[in-house]
Amino acid sequence: MEHLTSLDRLLLRIEQPHHPMDLIMTWVLEPTENGPLPFTTVRAFLAERITRVPVFTHRLVRQPFGIQVHRWAHDEDFDLDRHLHLLATDEPMALPQLAELMVAIGADGPLPRDRPLWEMWYVDELTDGGSALILRHHHAIMDGVASVEMGEDLFDHDAVPFRPRDDVDHTALDHPHLIERAAWLVPDLIGRSLNAASAAMRLTRTAARGGWLLVQGAPGRPPRTALDQPVVSTEKVTAFRSLSLDDVHRVRAGFPEASINDVVVAVIAGALRGFLAERETLPETPLTASMPVNIRRGDEPRAIGNYFTYGYATVPVQHADRAQRLAAVCDRSRVEKERMVRVRAEGGTMEVEGPNVFPSALWGPMGSFLTSPVFGLVPPVVNLSISTVPGPKRPWYIAGVKVAHLFNRVPTLPPIQLFFHSFSYVGDLEFGVTAYRETLPDAEALMDLVAEELRALVLLADERVQAQPPARPDPRVDVVPPRRPRPPRRPRTAARRRHRAPGAAPRSHPPAD
Repeated sequence: MEHLTSLDRLLLRIEQPHHPMDLIMTWVLEPTENGPLPFTTVRAFLAERITRVPVFTHRLVRQPFGIQVHRWAHDEDFDLDRHLHLLATDEPMALPQLAELMVAIGADGPLPRDRPLWEMWYVDELTDGGSALILRHHHAIMDGVASVEMGEDLFDHDAVPFRPRDDVDHTALDHPHLIERAAWLVPDLIGRSLNAASAAMRLTRTAARGGWLLVQGAPGRPPRTALDQPVVSTEKVTAFRSLSLDDVHRVRAGFPEASINDVVVAVIAGALRGFLAERETLPETPLTASMPVNIRRGDEPRAIGNYFTYGYATVPVQHADRAQRLAAVCDRSRVEKERMVRVRAEGGTMEVEGPNVFPSALWGPMGSFLTSPVFGLVPPVVNLSISTVPGPKRPWYIAGVKVAHLFNRVPTLPPIQLFFHSFSYVGDLEFGVTAYRETLPDAEALMDLVAEELRALVLLADERVQAQPPARPDPRVDVVPPRRPRPPRRPRTAARRRHRAPGAAPRSHPPAD
Protein backbone atom coordinates (compact mmCIF):
# COMPACT_ATOMS: atom_id res chain seq x y z
CA MET A 1 0.00 0.00 0.00
CA GLU A 2 1.25 3.44 -0.90
CA HIS A 3 0.06 6.91 0.08
CA LEU A 4 -0.90 9.60 -2.39
CA THR A 5 0.94 12.90 -2.28
CA SER A 6 -1.05 16.04 -1.57
CA LEU A 7 -0.81 17.00 -5.24
CA ASP A 8 -2.05 13.56 -6.29
CA ARG A 9 -5.18 14.08 -4.21
CA LEU A 10 -5.68 17.59 -5.57
CA LEU A 11 -5.52 16.39 -9.18
CA LEU A 12 -8.13 13.74 -8.42
CA ARG A 13 -10.48 16.19 -6.71
CA ILE A 14 -10.54 18.96 -9.29
CA GLU A 15 -11.24 16.60 -12.20
CA GLN A 16 -14.50 17.38 -14.02
CA PRO A 17 -16.52 15.23 -16.48
CA HIS A 18 -15.55 17.43 -19.44
CA HIS A 19 -12.04 18.21 -18.14
CA PRO A 20 -10.26 14.91 -17.44
CA MET A 21 -6.91 15.38 -15.72
CA ASP A 22 -5.04 12.93 -17.95
CA LEU A 23 -1.69 12.97 -19.71
CA ILE A 24 -0.85 11.24 -22.97
CA MET A 25 2.62 10.09 -24.00
CA THR A 26 3.19 8.62 -27.46
CA TRP A 27 6.23 6.54 -28.27
CA VAL A 28 6.87 6.49 -32.02
CA LEU A 29 8.84 3.39 -33.07
CA GLU A 30 11.32 3.30 -35.93
CA PRO A 31 10.51 1.30 -39.05
CA THR A 32 12.27 -2.05 -39.38
CA GLU A 33 13.15 -4.33 -42.27
CA ASN A 34 10.43 -6.76 -41.21
CA GLY A 35 7.75 -4.11 -40.87
CA PRO A 36 6.04 -2.84 -37.69
CA LEU A 37 6.06 -4.95 -34.56
CA PRO A 38 3.12 -7.36 -34.32
CA PHE A 39 0.62 -6.49 -31.63
CA THR A 40 1.15 -9.90 -30.01
CA THR A 41 4.83 -9.07 -29.51
CA VAL A 42 4.04 -5.68 -27.98
CA ARG A 43 1.51 -7.28 -25.64
CA ALA A 44 3.96 -9.98 -24.53
CA PHE A 45 6.65 -7.34 -23.93
CA LEU A 46 4.37 -5.21 -21.77
CA ALA A 47 3.01 -8.23 -19.91
CA GLU A 48 6.53 -8.97 -18.68
CA ARG A 49 7.55 -5.39 -17.89
CA ILE A 50 4.36 -3.85 -16.51
CA THR A 51 4.96 -5.00 -12.93
CA ARG A 52 8.22 -3.03 -12.81
CA VAL A 53 6.08 0.11 -12.42
CA PRO A 54 3.71 -0.56 -9.49
CA VAL A 55 1.15 2.13 -10.40
CA PHE A 56 0.29 0.18 -13.55
CA THR A 57 -1.13 -2.67 -11.43
CA HIS A 58 -2.44 -0.54 -8.53
CA ARG A 59 -5.79 1.16 -8.22
CA LEU A 60 -7.30 3.65 -5.81
CA VAL A 61 -8.69 2.30 -2.57
CA ARG A 62 -11.06 4.46 -0.51
CA GLN A 63 -11.27 4.08 3.23
CA PRO A 64 -14.52 2.64 4.62
CA PHE A 65 -17.50 4.73 5.78
CA GLY A 66 -17.19 7.02 2.73
CA ILE A 67 -14.21 8.93 4.14
CA GLN A 68 -12.28 10.62 1.32
CA VAL A 69 -8.87 9.13 2.07
CA HIS A 70 -7.27 7.18 -0.76
CA ARG A 71 -4.31 4.85 -1.08
CA TRP A 72 -2.80 2.87 -3.92
CA ALA A 73 -3.31 -0.87 -3.59
CA HIS A 74 -2.66 -3.83 -5.87
CA ASP A 75 -5.63 -4.68 -8.09
CA GLU A 76 -6.30 -8.39 -7.66
CA ASP A 77 -8.54 -8.27 -10.76
CA PHE A 78 -5.88 -6.68 -12.95
CA ASP A 79 -6.24 -7.71 -16.58
CA LEU A 80 -3.84 -6.32 -19.16
CA ASP A 81 -6.41 -6.71 -21.92
CA ARG A 82 -8.69 -4.20 -20.17
CA HIS A 83 -5.97 -1.56 -20.61
CA LEU A 84 -4.09 -2.44 -23.82
CA HIS A 85 -5.88 -2.13 -27.17
CA LEU A 86 -4.96 -2.55 -30.84
CA LEU A 87 -5.87 0.26 -33.21
CA ALA A 88 -5.60 -1.33 -36.64
CA THR A 89 -5.62 1.34 -39.37
CA ASP A 90 -7.01 0.88 -42.86
CA GLU A 91 -4.28 3.19 -44.18
CA PRO A 92 -0.95 4.21 -42.64
CA MET A 93 -1.37 7.12 -40.23
CA ALA A 94 0.58 10.39 -40.61
CA LEU A 95 1.78 12.45 -37.65
CA PRO A 96 -1.01 15.07 -37.89
CA GLN A 97 -3.55 12.24 -37.75
CA LEU A 98 -1.68 10.80 -34.77
CA ALA A 99 -2.08 14.18 -33.04
CA GLU A 100 -5.82 14.12 -33.72
CA LEU A 101 -5.99 10.62 -32.24
CA MET A 102 -4.20 11.83 -29.09
CA VAL A 103 -6.94 14.45 -28.69
CA ALA A 104 -9.78 12.04 -29.43
CA ILE A 105 -8.51 9.62 -26.79
CA GLY A 106 -10.09 10.77 -23.56
CA ALA A 107 -12.79 12.92 -25.15
CA ASP A 108 -15.43 10.62 -23.64
CA GLY A 109 -14.52 11.60 -20.08
CA PRO A 110 -12.19 10.66 -17.21
CA LEU A 111 -10.62 7.26 -16.72
CA PRO A 112 -12.73 4.80 -14.67
CA ARG A 113 -11.52 4.64 -11.07
CA ASP A 114 -12.41 1.02 -10.41
CA ARG A 115 -9.15 -0.10 -12.05
CA PRO A 116 -5.59 1.22 -12.52
CA LEU A 117 -5.80 4.72 -14.00
CA TRP A 118 -4.23 4.14 -17.40
CA GLU A 119 -4.80 2.64 -20.84
CA MET A 120 -2.74 2.09 -24.00
CA TRP A 121 -3.38 1.89 -27.74
CA TYR A 122 -1.02 0.36 -30.29
CA VAL A 123 -1.15 1.99 -33.74
CA ASP A 124 0.15 -0.73 -36.02
CA GLU A 125 1.36 1.36 -38.98
CA LEU A 126 2.51 4.90 -39.68
CA THR A 127 3.29 6.44 -43.05
CA ASP A 128 7.05 6.02 -42.56
CA GLY A 129 6.67 2.29 -41.92
CA GLY A 130 6.93 2.55 -38.15
CA SER A 131 4.30 2.24 -35.44
CA ALA A 132 3.28 4.01 -32.21
CA LEU A 133 2.33 3.11 -28.67
CA ILE A 134 0.05 5.63 -26.93
CA LEU A 135 -0.22 5.78 -23.13
CA ARG A 136 -3.03 7.69 -21.44
CA HIS A 137 -2.77 7.97 -17.66
CA HIS A 138 -4.23 10.11 -14.92
CA HIS A 139 -2.02 12.99 -13.81
CA ALA A 140 -2.32 11.70 -10.23
CA ILE A 141 -0.16 8.70 -11.16
CA MET A 142 2.93 10.65 -12.19
CA ASP A 143 4.21 13.98 -13.39
CA GLY A 144 6.69 14.62 -16.22
CA VAL A 145 9.81 13.77 -14.23
CA ALA A 146 8.23 10.56 -12.92
CA SER A 147 7.31 9.56 -16.47
CA VAL A 148 11.02 9.50 -17.31
CA GLU A 149 11.64 7.17 -14.39
CA MET A 150 8.75 5.03 -15.60
CA GLY A 151 10.28 4.72 -19.07
CA GLU A 152 13.66 3.83 -17.61
CA ASP A 153 12.07 0.91 -15.76
CA LEU A 154 9.69 -0.19 -18.50
CA PHE A 155 11.90 -0.21 -21.61
CA ASP A 156 15.33 -1.50 -22.65
CA HIS A 157 18.38 0.61 -23.45
CA ASP A 158 19.74 -1.73 -26.11
CA ALA A 159 18.30 -3.50 -29.15
CA VAL A 160 18.32 -6.86 -27.39
CA PRO A 161 16.25 -9.69 -28.88
CA PHE A 162 12.96 -10.24 -27.09
CA ARG A 163 11.82 -13.74 -26.16
CA PRO A 164 8.37 -13.94 -24.54
CA ARG A 165 7.89 -15.88 -21.33
CA ASP A 166 4.94 -18.06 -20.43
CA ASP A 167 5.10 -17.73 -16.63
CA VAL A 168 3.97 -14.10 -16.29
CA ASP A 169 1.66 -13.64 -13.28
CA HIS A 170 0.10 -10.33 -12.22
CA THR A 171 -1.89 -11.67 -9.28
CA ALA A 172 0.94 -12.28 -6.82
CA LEU A 173 -0.31 -9.58 -4.43
CA ASP A 174 -3.70 -9.51 -2.76
CA HIS A 175 -6.15 -6.66 -2.60
CA PRO A 176 -6.60 -5.29 0.97
CA HIS A 177 -9.80 -6.40 2.69
CA LEU A 178 -12.26 -4.18 4.53
CA ILE A 179 -10.84 -5.00 7.98
CA GLU A 180 -7.33 -4.17 6.82
CA ARG A 181 -8.47 -0.86 5.34
CA ALA A 182 -10.35 -0.02 8.54
CA ALA A 183 -7.15 -0.61 10.52
CA TRP A 184 -5.47 2.13 8.48
CA LEU A 185 -8.28 4.60 9.02
CA VAL A 186 -7.26 6.09 12.36
CA PRO A 187 -3.52 6.41 11.56
CA ASP A 188 -4.40 8.01 8.23
CA LEU A 189 -6.73 10.57 9.78
CA ILE A 190 -4.25 11.39 12.55
CA GLY A 191 -1.41 11.69 10.05
CA ARG A 192 -3.43 13.95 7.75
CA SER A 193 -4.47 16.14 10.69
CA LEU A 194 -0.86 16.54 11.79
CA ASN A 195 0.23 17.27 8.20
CA ALA A 196 -2.54 19.84 7.83
CA ALA A 197 -1.54 21.57 11.06
CA SER A 198 2.12 21.58 10.05
CA ALA A 199 1.30 22.88 6.57
CA ALA A 200 -0.91 25.63 8.00
CA MET A 201 1.90 26.72 10.33
CA ARG A 202 4.38 26.84 7.45
CA LEU A 203 2.04 28.87 5.26
CA THR A 204 1.22 31.24 8.13
CA ARG A 205 4.91 31.71 8.93
CA THR A 206 5.69 32.44 5.28
CA ALA A 207 2.76 34.87 5.00
CA ALA A 208 3.90 36.69 8.14
CA ARG A 209 7.23 37.43 6.48
CA GLY A 210 5.59 39.23 3.60
CA GLY A 211 3.18 36.92 1.76
CA TRP A 212 3.34 33.57 0.07
CA LEU A 213 6.38 33.14 -2.09
CA LEU A 214 4.14 31.99 -4.89
CA VAL A 215 2.21 35.28 -4.91
CA GLN A 216 5.34 37.32 -4.32
CA GLY A 217 7.00 35.79 -7.34
CA ALA A 218 4.36 36.87 -9.84
CA PRO A 219 5.90 39.27 -12.39
CA GLY A 220 2.79 41.48 -12.34
CA ARG A 221 -0.71 41.53 -13.74
CA PRO A 222 -0.57 40.04 -17.23
CA PRO A 223 -2.44 41.60 -20.16
CA ARG A 224 -5.65 40.13 -21.51
CA THR A 225 -5.15 38.81 -25.04
CA ALA A 226 -6.72 36.36 -27.47
CA LEU A 227 -5.29 33.63 -25.24
CA ASP A 228 -7.55 34.61 -22.33
CA GLN A 229 -11.00 34.84 -23.91
CA PRO A 230 -13.64 32.61 -22.29
CA VAL A 231 -14.29 29.37 -24.16
CA VAL A 232 -17.59 27.54 -24.52
CA SER A 233 -16.49 24.27 -26.12
CA THR A 234 -14.08 21.86 -24.42
CA GLU A 235 -12.74 20.55 -27.74
CA LYS A 236 -8.95 20.44 -27.75
CA VAL A 237 -6.17 20.49 -30.32
CA THR A 238 -2.54 19.42 -30.17
CA ALA A 239 0.46 19.49 -32.48
CA PHE A 240 4.14 18.69 -32.12
CA ARG A 241 7.52 19.09 -33.77
CA SER A 242 10.83 17.34 -33.24
CA LEU A 243 13.48 20.07 -32.94
CA SER A 244 17.24 19.62 -32.71
CA LEU A 245 18.97 20.01 -29.35
CA ASP A 246 22.11 20.93 -31.28
CA ASP A 247 20.27 24.01 -32.56
CA VAL A 248 19.37 24.95 -29.00
CA HIS A 249 23.02 24.63 -27.96
CA ARG A 250 24.06 26.77 -30.94
CA VAL A 251 21.79 29.50 -29.61
CA ARG A 252 23.41 29.16 -26.19
CA ALA A 253 26.85 29.47 -27.79
CA GLY A 254 25.88 32.94 -29.04
CA PHE A 255 24.08 33.82 -25.80
CA PRO A 256 26.13 32.15 -23.03
CA GLU A 257 23.93 33.56 -20.27
CA ALA A 258 20.90 31.60 -21.54
CA SER A 259 19.85 28.16 -20.32
CA ILE A 260 17.91 25.60 -22.34
CA ASN A 261 14.72 26.75 -20.61
CA ASP A 262 15.50 30.36 -21.52
CA VAL A 263 15.90 29.44 -25.19
CA VAL A 264 12.58 27.54 -25.12
CA VAL A 265 10.75 30.53 -23.61
CA ALA A 266 12.35 32.93 -26.11
CA VAL A 267 11.28 30.69 -29.01
CA ILE A 268 7.73 30.64 -27.65
CA ALA A 269 7.78 34.43 -27.27
CA GLY A 270 8.74 34.88 -30.90
CA ALA A 271 6.09 32.44 -32.12
CA LEU A 272 3.35 34.02 -30.00
CA ARG A 273 4.34 37.50 -31.17
CA GLY A 274 3.48 36.49 -34.72
CA PHE A 275 0.35 34.63 -33.57
CA LEU A 276 -1.02 37.61 -31.59
CA ALA A 277 -0.04 40.14 -34.25
CA GLU A 278 -2.15 38.28 -36.81
CA ARG A 279 -5.13 38.56 -34.44
CA GLU A 280 -4.38 42.23 -33.68
CA THR A 281 -4.12 41.55 -29.94
CA LEU A 282 -0.36 42.04 -29.51
CA PRO A 283 0.07 43.60 -26.04
CA GLU A 284 2.51 46.33 -25.02
CA THR A 285 3.55 44.40 -21.91
CA PRO A 286 4.97 40.88 -21.57
CA LEU A 287 2.86 37.78 -21.07
CA THR A 288 3.20 35.71 -17.92
CA ALA A 289 3.66 31.93 -18.03
CA SER A 290 3.46 29.41 -15.22
CA MET A 291 6.13 26.71 -15.25
CA PRO A 292 6.03 23.48 -13.23
CA VAL A 293 9.25 23.11 -11.21
CA ASN A 294 10.45 19.77 -9.86
CA ILE A 295 10.97 19.83 -6.07
CA ARG A 296 12.35 16.32 -5.60
CA ARG A 297 15.54 16.26 -3.57
CA GLY A 298 18.61 14.53 -4.91
CA ASP A 299 18.87 12.26 -1.86
CA GLU A 300 15.25 11.10 -2.02
CA PRO A 301 14.39 7.70 -3.52
CA ARG A 302 12.81 7.61 -6.95
CA ALA A 303 9.12 8.26 -6.48
CA ILE A 304 6.19 7.88 -8.82
CA GLY A 305 3.71 10.65 -8.17
CA ASN A 306 3.63 14.44 -8.32
CA TYR A 307 6.32 16.52 -6.66
CA PHE A 308 6.31 19.96 -8.22
CA THR A 309 5.49 23.57 -7.56
CA TYR A 310 4.93 26.45 -9.95
CA GLY A 311 7.36 29.12 -11.08
CA TYR A 312 6.88 32.07 -13.39
CA ALA A 313 8.43 33.08 -16.69
CA THR A 314 8.23 36.33 -18.61
CA VAL A 315 7.23 35.93 -22.26
CA PRO A 316 8.27 39.28 -23.80
CA VAL A 317 6.15 39.30 -26.94
CA GLN A 318 6.20 43.12 -27.03
CA HIS A 319 9.86 43.27 -28.17
CA ALA A 320 10.51 43.09 -31.91
CA ASP A 321 14.23 42.39 -31.47
CA ARG A 322 15.07 38.73 -30.83
CA ALA A 323 18.19 39.45 -28.79
CA GLN A 324 16.17 41.81 -26.60
CA ARG A 325 13.51 39.14 -26.07
CA LEU A 326 16.08 36.56 -25.01
CA ALA A 327 17.77 39.06 -22.67
CA ALA A 328 14.43 39.81 -20.99
CA VAL A 329 13.77 36.10 -20.54
CA CYS A 330 17.21 35.59 -18.95
CA ASP A 331 16.73 38.53 -16.56
CA ARG A 332 13.47 37.08 -15.26
CA SER A 333 14.97 33.59 -15.09
CA ARG A 334 17.70 34.75 -12.69
CA VAL A 335 15.11 36.26 -10.36
CA GLU A 336 13.01 33.10 -10.48
CA LYS A 337 15.95 30.85 -9.66
CA GLU A 338 16.66 32.88 -6.55
CA ARG A 339 13.01 32.64 -5.52
CA MET A 340 12.99 28.88 -6.02
CA VAL A 341 15.86 28.56 -3.54
CA ARG A 342 13.65 30.25 -0.93
CA VAL A 343 10.64 28.13 -1.95
CA ARG A 344 12.57 24.91 -1.33
CA ALA A 345 13.81 26.27 1.98
CA GLU A 346 10.20 26.92 3.04
CA GLY A 347 9.25 23.33 2.25
CA GLY A 348 6.70 24.08 -0.46
CA THR A 349 4.17 26.61 -1.68
CA MET A 350 0.44 26.83 -1.91
CA GLU A 351 0.23 24.14 -4.60
CA VAL A 352 2.10 21.68 -2.40
CA GLU A 353 0.65 22.51 1.01
CA GLY A 354 -2.87 23.66 0.07
CA PRO A 355 -4.41 20.17 -0.31
CA ASN A 356 -3.22 19.37 3.22
CA VAL A 357 -4.74 22.51 4.71
CA PHE A 358 -8.16 22.90 3.10
CA PRO A 359 -10.99 20.37 3.55
CA SER A 360 -11.50 17.83 0.79
CA ALA A 361 -15.04 19.04 0.23
CA LEU A 362 -13.78 22.40 -1.09
CA TRP A 363 -11.73 21.09 -4.00
CA GLY A 364 -14.60 19.61 -6.01
CA PRO A 365 -16.59 22.87 -6.07
CA MET A 366 -13.36 24.71 -6.84
CA GLY A 367 -12.90 22.59 -9.97
CA SER A 368 -16.49 23.34 -11.04
CA PHE A 369 -15.91 27.06 -10.52
CA LEU A 370 -12.69 27.04 -12.56
CA THR A 371 -14.52 25.53 -15.53
CA SER A 372 -17.63 27.74 -15.28
CA PRO A 373 -18.34 30.77 -17.53
CA VAL A 374 -18.32 32.98 -14.42
CA PHE A 375 -14.62 32.37 -13.89
CA GLY A 376 -13.94 33.71 -17.38
CA LEU A 377 -14.77 37.18 -16.05
CA VAL A 378 -11.89 37.05 -13.54
CA PRO A 379 -8.75 38.92 -14.74
CA PRO A 380 -6.02 36.46 -15.79
CA VAL A 381 -3.23 35.61 -13.38
CA VAL A 382 -1.14 33.92 -16.08
CA ASN A 383 -1.62 33.76 -19.86
CA LEU A 384 -0.18 30.33 -20.61
CA SER A 385 1.79 27.44 -19.19
CA ILE A 386 5.21 26.14 -20.27
CA SER A 387 6.61 22.77 -19.22
CA THR A 388 10.15 21.57 -19.95
CA VAL A 389 11.17 18.07 -18.87
CA PRO A 390 14.72 16.68 -19.20
CA GLY A 391 14.26 13.27 -20.74
CA PRO A 392 16.55 10.25 -21.12
CA LYS A 393 19.98 10.63 -22.66
CA ARG A 394 19.96 7.02 -23.86
CA PRO A 395 17.41 5.72 -26.37
CA TRP A 396 14.61 3.40 -25.32
CA TYR A 397 13.73 0.12 -27.07
CA ILE A 398 10.47 -1.84 -27.14
CA ALA A 399 11.00 -5.51 -28.01
CA GLY A 400 14.26 -4.63 -29.79
CA VAL A 401 12.81 -1.70 -31.79
CA LYS A 402 14.10 1.79 -31.08
CA VAL A 403 11.80 4.55 -29.89
CA ALA A 404 12.43 7.34 -32.40
CA HIS A 405 10.32 10.13 -30.85
CA LEU A 406 8.33 11.01 -27.74
CA PHE A 407 5.28 13.24 -28.11
CA ASN A 408 2.95 14.45 -25.37
CA ARG A 409 -0.52 15.83 -24.84
CA VAL A 410 -1.31 17.51 -21.51
CA PRO A 411 -4.61 18.23 -19.74
CA THR A 412 -6.29 21.60 -20.14
CA LEU A 413 -8.13 23.35 -17.36
CA PRO A 414 -9.26 26.99 -17.30
CA PRO A 415 -8.14 29.66 -16.73
CA ILE A 416 -5.03 28.52 -18.64
CA GLN A 417 -6.05 27.65 -22.19
CA LEU A 418 -2.64 27.26 -23.90
CA PHE A 419 0.06 24.79 -22.84
CA PHE A 420 3.50 24.46 -24.41
CA HIS A 421 5.40 21.33 -23.47
CA SER A 422 8.87 20.11 -24.42
CA PHE A 423 10.58 16.82 -23.63
CA SER A 424 14.23 16.19 -24.44
CA TYR A 425 15.00 12.76 -25.85
CA VAL A 426 18.58 11.85 -26.76
CA GLY A 427 19.46 14.53 -29.37
CA ASP A 428 15.97 15.93 -29.95
CA LEU A 429 13.68 18.42 -28.25
CA GLU A 430 10.18 17.03 -28.66
CA PHE A 431 8.12 20.22 -28.73
CA GLY A 432 4.33 20.36 -28.53
CA VAL A 433 1.31 22.54 -27.80
CA THR A 434 -2.11 21.67 -26.37
CA ALA A 435 -4.99 24.15 -26.27
CA TYR A 436 -8.70 24.62 -26.67
CA ARG A 437 -9.72 24.82 -30.32
CA GLU A 438 -11.51 28.14 -29.72
CA THR A 439 -8.23 29.61 -28.46
CA LEU A 440 -5.96 27.99 -31.05
CA PRO A 441 -7.84 27.06 -34.24
CA ASP A 442 -4.67 26.04 -36.11
CA ALA A 443 -2.11 24.33 -33.86
CA GLU A 444 0.02 23.22 -36.81
CA ALA A 445 0.51 26.84 -37.92
CA LEU A 446 1.73 27.80 -34.44
CA MET A 447 4.21 24.91 -34.47
CA ASP A 448 5.49 26.19 -37.82
CA LEU A 449 6.12 29.56 -36.16
CA VAL A 450 8.02 27.81 -33.36
CA ALA A 451 10.31 26.02 -35.83
CA GLU A 452 10.89 29.26 -37.79
CA GLU A 453 11.72 31.17 -34.62
CA LEU A 454 14.32 28.61 -33.55
CA ARG A 455 15.97 28.77 -36.99
CA ALA A 456 16.10 32.57 -36.78
CA LEU A 457 17.66 32.45 -33.31
CA VAL A 458 20.28 29.97 -34.54
CA LEU A 459 21.28 32.33 -37.38
CA LEU A 460 21.47 35.26 -34.96
CA ALA A 461 23.60 33.28 -32.51
CA ASP A 462 25.95 32.12 -35.29
CA GLU A 463 26.46 35.75 -36.37
CA ARG A 464 27.31 36.73 -32.80
CA VAL A 465 29.83 33.90 -32.51
CA GLN A 466 31.51 34.83 -35.81
CA ALA A 467 31.61 38.52 -34.86
CA GLN A 468 33.50 37.83 -31.65
CA PRO A 469 37.24 38.71 -31.92
CA PRO A 470 39.69 35.87 -31.41
CA ALA A 471 40.79 35.42 -27.85
CA ARG A 472 44.12 37.12 -27.05
CA PRO A 473 46.58 35.81 -24.49
CA ASP A 474 46.53 37.65 -21.19
CA PRO A 475 49.74 39.77 -20.93
CA ARG A 476 49.71 39.36 -17.18
CA VAL A 477 50.32 35.65 -17.54
CA ASP A 478 53.94 34.61 -18.13
CA VAL A 479 54.12 32.35 -21.10
CA VAL A 480 57.01 29.90 -20.75
CA PRO A 481 58.15 28.62 -24.12
CA PRO A 482 58.29 24.86 -24.30
CA ARG A 483 61.73 23.31 -23.89
CA ARG A 484 63.26 21.89 -27.02
CA PRO A 485 63.75 18.17 -26.68
CA ARG A 486 67.37 16.97 -26.41
CA PRO A 487 68.64 14.85 -29.25
CA PRO A 488 69.15 11.24 -28.19
CA ARG A 489 72.71 10.33 -27.15
CA ARG A 490 74.57 8.15 -29.62
CA PRO A 491 75.93 4.92 -28.21
CA ARG A 492 79.72 4.79 -27.84
CA THR A 493 81.18 2.40 -30.36
CA ALA A 494 84.65 1.05 -31.12
CA ALA A 495 84.97 3.45 -34.08
CA ARG A 496 84.32 6.45 -31.83
CA ARG A 497 86.90 5.15 -29.31
CA ARG A 498 89.56 4.96 -32.06
CA HIS A 499 89.07 8.64 -32.84
CA ARG A 500 89.92 9.71 -29.32
CA ALA A 501 92.18 12.75 -29.15
CA PRO A 502 95.94 11.98 -29.49
CA GLY A 503 97.78 11.62 -26.19
CA ALA A 504 94.60 11.13 -24.22
CA ALA A 505 94.99 8.58 -21.48
CA PRO A 506 92.79 5.54 -21.82
CA ARG A 507 89.86 5.42 -19.40
CA SER A 508 90.25 3.05 -16.51
CA HIS A 509 87.47 0.60 -15.78
CA PRO A 510 86.81 -1.14 -12.50
CA PRO A 511 87.84 -4.78 -12.47
CA ALA A 512 85.07 -7.20 -13.17
CA ASP A 513 83.94 -9.41 -10.32
